Amino acid sequence: MYNSESVIVSRKILDNSSLNGHEKLALIVLSDTSSISYDNLAKKIGVTKPTAISVVKKLEGKGF
Repeated sequence: MYNSESVIVSRKILDNSSLNGHEKLALIVLSDTSSISYDNLAKKIGVTKPTAISVVKKLEGKGF
């Protein structure tokens, strides 16, 4: 169940035009999870583990 704070964060992520689809999905998953493996992140956003790692590194490079 999402609280209103989660919805606001998710909306800000979805409206961010500097992020691609995988980055947006990853941020939403990561904002709801205190700790997650690359394997689980990859499954949740529908990519391979190497792609999930790349997405996280791109997000870190963008300051997330």
